[in-house]
Amino acid sequence: MEDKKKFVHLHLHTEYSLLDGSGKIKKLMKQAKELGMDSIAITDHGVMYGLVDFFKAAEENGIKAILGCEVYVAKKSMHIKQPDKENSTHHLVLLVKNETGYENLMKIVSMASIEGFYYKPRIDHDYLKEHSEGIIALSACLGGEVQSYELNDNYEKAKETALLYKDIFKEGFYLEIQNHGMEEQKKVNEFNIRISKETGIPLVATNDVHYIKREDSKSHDVLMCIQTAKTIDDPNRRRYPSDQFYLKSPEEMWDMFSYIPEALENTVKIAEECNYRYKFHESKLPKFPLPEGEDDSYKYLRDTCYMGLIDRYDVFKELRNKDLDYDEVNKIVENSSDAKEFVDRLEYELGVINQMGYVDYFLIVWDFIKFAYDNGIPTGPGRGCFLGDTQILMSNGSTKDIKDVKQGEEVITAFGNRSLVETLMKYDVEEEITVIEGANEKVKLTSDHKILAVKTSPCTKEWKDRSKLPVICRKECSIKKKCIDAPFNSYKPEWIEANQLKENDLILYPRVKENYEEVVYDLLEYAKNDDYLKYDENSIWYEIGANKLATTKINRFIRLDNNLCKLYGYFIAEGWTHINAKCRTYKFGFGFNKKETNYIEEVQALVEKIFGIQGYVFMHKTKESASVEFNSKVICEFLRSQCNKGANNKIIPYDIMLKASNEDLKALISNMFRGDGSYSDIECKSSSFRIKYTTTSMELTRQLRMALSRLGYWSTFKTRLKEDENMHDEYSVLVSGKQLLRWNDDFKDYQIPIRKQKFYRNDSFYMDDNYFYIKIKSTRKEKYKGRVYDISVPGDTSYVANSMAVHNSAAGSIVAYTLGITKIDPIQYSLIFERKLLRCAV
Repeated sequence: MEDKKKFVHLHLHTEYSLLDGSGKIKKLMKQAKELGMDSIAITDHGVMYGLVDFFKAAEENGIKAILGCEVYVAKKSMHIKQPDKENSTHHLVLLVKNETGYENLMKIVSMASIEGFYYKPRIDHDYLKEHSEGIIALSACLGGEVQSYELNDNYEKAKETALLYKDIFKEGFYLEIQNHGMEEQKKVNEFNIRISKETGIPLVATNDVHYIKREDSKSHDVLMCIQTAKTIDDPNRRRYPSDQFYLKSPEEMWDMFSYIPEALENTVKIAEECNYRYKFHESKLPKFPLPEGEDDSYKYLRDTCYMGLIDRYDVFKELRNKDLDYDEVNKIVENSSDAKEFVDRLEYELGVINQMGYVDYFLIVWDFIKFAYDNGIPTGPGRGCFLGDTQILMSNGSTKDIKDVKQGEEVITAFGNRSLVETLMKYDVEEEITVIEGANEKVKLTSDHKILAVKTSPCTKEWKDRSKLPVICRKECSIKKKCIDAPFNSYKPEWIEANQLKENDLILYPRVKENYEEVVYDLLEYAKNDDYLKYDENSIWYEIGANKLATTKINRFIRLDNNLCKLYGYFIAEGWTHINAKCRTYKFGFGFNKKETNYIEEVQALVEKIFGIQGYVFMHKTKESASVEFNSKVICEFLRSQCNKGANNKIIPYDIMLKASNEDLKALISNMFRGDGSYSDIECKSSSFRIKYTTTSMELTRQLRMALSRLGYWSTFKTRLKEDENMHDEYSVLVSGKQLLRWNDDFKDYQIPIRKQKFYRNDSFYMDDNYFYIKIKSTRKEKYKGRVYDISVPGDTSYVANSMAVHNSAAGSIVAYTLGITKIDPIQYSLIFERKLLRCAV
């Protein structure tokens, strides 16, 4: 392309101009490249959060990115936050020339939201003048301040305002001319050309780009309707007046403005002046300002850490409230192995920090963390270690993607306790990660993350050679008695790095303990309050019609007991609710086979005993099915709140998972299996000995596993993908092997046939009172580039990820701990210092 035909777009909005710009950055760059452009600017409305993506996409396409923003300028002051016609808001395009300009633009955009926000993030002339260095300004579109006067034929005021901006930005202020086929633009273009001739303020031609191609105008029009909450057919809605707000080619721009070539040439001139480039992964830390009397940053950091060491570890308590004396510290170290461990770790970390140039980093972080603590601002350091779809075991037995876990939610820890999530962390990595598969689940995590596990080694029959004995052997090994001092006494779980684990090592799934609490529900809390609802201290009912006829009274207070758990079991497997407010029909019911008369009778009895109402049995005329149905609006609402609506969303009520006794839990599980359970044909010798619970609710299967594990049964999952779009995926929980020999003793209401055989192969897991020990099927490495996540859980500092007990990945630094940057003792929990250092390095 000849030089005279060059043109650079300097006024452009991407999808980061929310509900205004529709151009996706990657597609926009592709189009710019096809149009032969070598530079292009981004000027989203009032924000800068698209700049990095824009810069990277431009680099990938060999295009120079010009960073900028279209800001909103309050005519008088950004601090006036009340209706004021004299303080109207106008547009102004700002472009970054250099690093100073980028820093100033960040300040301008930030202050516009922090101090100037009033319907929009606003700045004012005074603040612009203080932060104009390194910035080029364009007068913007018809919404610009200069143009606002021109539209009202106030030429002198427009000229005065243009000179004001020239005073602010000096030679870096340009008057924009645009042509989107609008009469108003022709008018302001003529004014701007006149002002330019009289004042010497240069002109620049732009196209206010809001979408990529001309044909995109229709979809952009829909976007405008969404922004303004209007319909396409609304004649009074806001709309763009033409289809010309697209990424035009240099030829198109030259065709429009050939009569004033300097305005086109100035786009190239401005592009050549704008040379700011991001430098990623480059430290720009300032020097930490030392207190008076201190001149050595490392000495100051070391002294501060030792004072924190004395405060946090009781072995040094005799030195508290005294001046720091290293000789006194060394005396304690000589007589205490614990003190020596603390000091050795501290000196090691300090040496590495000093060697790698992170002394000022730690002092800076310490300074702002201390400020946050002093002012009640929550903090939380850490490094992410799991991929975003890793399933975290919540306290109610459900699971949730780690990327979706929220602060304050309750999870199960590695020790089977319940604890609240304190901190959420995420981090970008490009490294080799570890993939561990145990049972039928995989977990992908950073290789240095610690898992609660047991190392094993192959068994050997060379009993006389003690060096060849295994580290650990199977609990039920048939020839273990032949060992001299058999190595197995009890499993001793340790926190082991993921990259140190191998096939046949054991990972752990914690058994949650029974935590019985009495629960009583007041059904009044589940009833929608209306004029027809009546209640007293024992009952709830409705009065309907002109005669205020009373409906059947239901029991108001419901106790979570064995009967309610039995009913829940039936309802989760076979129950449904129907609420139709328009027709005033409120039903709940249970579906059974006609032959299951004992189940039908039990449900009727349970509902009457619990709620005090009677139901009706309906036998299908042609099918072998029957249903038991009841009428009650309040009970429908109650059952939906407890067990959820629809088969795909069924859950075990959270109170059962958290507070029910083991016996009540068994009653619920028995009746769930009565409805959706099955067992293998024991007459078929090729069939494995197992039982299965099948549902279309994934959350229910996760809850059922935790409930079964609490009762001492290990289960695995199986998923059957839907065969067509009208079906749903099926999820199964399977229990198999020798553990089923005691099933009938625990679940008297769901008995299974027991196969008589001498041997049950069930050595893929072991169990004690606290854990299931699951054999690792395989481990491998794979390259990963992307985001990883972690959560911080106080107390046990651990949680369960994809059915494996794992450690927090909180910053493992005794320097950070003694400075008060973290609250977790890295010595007590064996946290890794290198992980902390990696986080500092990015």
